[in-house]
Amino acid sequence: MVRFELQSPNKMQKTQRSPRSMDWAQSFDTNTIKTLRVNSDKLDKLVNQIGNLIVARIKSHENIGIAKTIQDELLELQKHYHKIGYYMKFYEKKYVQEYPEDQKKGKFQKKDAFLGYNKQLLSFHNANAERMTHILNHLNILTKEMQENNIKLNTTTSEIENMVKSMRILPLSTVFNLFPRMVHNIAHDKGKEIELIIEGQEVSADKKIIEDIKIPIMHIVRNSIDHGIELPKERERLGKNKTGVIIIKASRRENKIVISIKDDGHGINIEKIKAKAIEKGLITREAAFNMSKEQLANFIFYPGFSTGDTVTELSGRGFGLDIVHTKISQLNGRIDVYSEENKETIVTMELPTTMATMKAFIIKEDDRLFALAAANIQTVLRITPDEIKKRNEKYYFIYDNQAIPVCSLASILNIKRENKPVDKYTMMIIKAESVTLGIIVQKLIGDEEILNKKLPEPMLHVKNISGIATLANGEMCLLLNIGDILNSGKIVSKDFNTTKTLTLQDNSKYKILVVDDSVTTRRLLTNVLSSKGYNVETESSAMSALDNLELNNYDLIISDYEMPDVNGLEFLKIIHSKEKTKNIPVFVLTSVDKSGLKEEFLNNGACEFIKKEYFDQKDFIKLIDKYLNISLKEK
Repeated sequence: MVRFELQSPNKMQKTQRSPRSMDWAQSFDTNTIKTLRVNSDKLDKLVNQIGNLIVARIKSHENIGIAKTIQDELLELQKHYHKIGYYMKFYEKKYVQEYPEDQKKGKFQKKDAFLGYNKQLLSFHNANAERMTHILNHLNILTKEMQENNIKLNTTTSEIENMVKSMRILPLSTVFNLFPRMVHNIAHDKGKEIELIIEGQEVSADKKIIEDIKIPIMHIVRNSIDHGIELPKERERLGKNKTGVIIIKASRRENKIVISIKDDGHGINIEKIKAKAIEKGLITREAAFNMSKEQLANFIFYPGFSTGDTVTELSGRGFGLDIVHTKISQLNGRIDVYSEENKETIVTMELPTTMATMKAFIIKEDDRLFALAAANIQTVLRITPDEIKKRNEKYYFIYDNQAIPVCSLASILNIKRENKPVDKYTMMIIKAESVTLGIIVQKLIGDEEILNKKLPEPMLHVKNISGIATLANGEMCLLLNIGDILNSGKIVSKDFNTTKTLTLQDNSKYKILVVDDSVTTRRLLTNVLSSKGYNVETESSAMSALDNLELNNYDLIISDYEMPDVNGLEFLKIIHSKEKTKNIPVFVLTSVDKSGLKEEFLNNGACEFIKKEYFDQKDFIKLIDKYLNISLKEK
């Protein structure tokens, strides 16, 4: 028990303090409280108020523009008004000088009347000119003050926004630390042995994003345990370690965070997904044939889609992964899945680091307003119909020496409008990761800073839409979901009026093998080479690539240096030691910066050594063409 005694003022004055107690008292008096515990709900309300403040800032900027327009128009009007005064003075002066005698004799009474009327008009004009100058001076002062206040408002709002952002930033360990126990418990219940590896816990993001990604990650991990990782006996039969591995990894890429969940289970059966998608009427057989493995794999995120034959306590109902897609869409993020059967499955989520304002382009389509994040737009072009080429009922545009698919925003959003002939199209080049798409829009209004808000219930998940925003003029617009758009691959044959046919270089007879443990690199190279018509296959390790080379023939190999089993240098030596593969050109594409590494590769027979940070698509394709042509001549 602690006992407190109150002393009278006199007694307190007589009490002497020791030097030590004096120091403590002084430090107690001078030190200030540096930390406060604030309820997160209050912080969320503050963020909403900042959102309103940002909208007010945007409107203030718009109002300055309106005031400046009025100022310019008034200046122009003042110039014209002064001209009228000059003409009136000119006529009066000319009349008096040319007919002075006639006026004295009382002749030309009509002209005398005009002269008097002209003097009255001139007097009225001068008075109005003074008023106009007075109004213009006030408008100049008002515009200047508005500009100064807008600068202060902009600075203050930005500072408050940045402070609140920093207060809401939390490390991903806040969420990641929840999963070890969950994985252990579920694995134990399922009779499986699973090792969970977590990387990038120090990467930070907005509190709201961290809260919302907890459920998606949980569903993906549970799905990996239930559907991905095999039972220990089955893994041993397949030649795998009986302990399965799940890796949750986070990293920062520019102004986004990337979270990947990887398991070394039996992967996704793409053929089964294709059959199920056709059975459910989601795609036609023809469309399924033209879709890539990645596009087909993404069907697992469709509502109610499941390839499971049985319903378990964890999964098989077709609900969990639909929730994942909905949550990521609401955060204006993108989700992709990559899988190699009997090897691995990687689910990648790309998310913004904050839910604050963002720069967006405003688009008008059939009198409806839409917004698209400026970060996803590579460029905007005005093109003629003849620049769009047709091939196999699909449309392409040659951009940066590459044939990129083209579709209209109206077809993506199922907006019906007349297909009228036009002289020029407005096209936005959209790029995310390794996917590039040209989107034709009806009208591009301009760019604006917007505050993205979630769609209200019950419209939590609307395809191709991730949120709603209020523009500076008070109008509402829908924010387009770039992930849905890029994954839809919707190209309608009636979109454009063109008679031009695209003829791609026939490179399909050349087979290229890409060996890299990075799924991003494999996707990038596959897209770059496929766009040139090359036949591309990928492997995630050197050992699996060597098995592949025993069974198949390839014209060129692109290899990484750092790989999980055998490194790129050892892989190169093995290739050149075998009669079947010793003459295949090998490119090395790596991010490793090690002294003497390039010389070592070239001395051991590598054709090219390219650092990933200096990768140039055009130069890379030229080198590919060069070595394939040399290889062809040798044959």
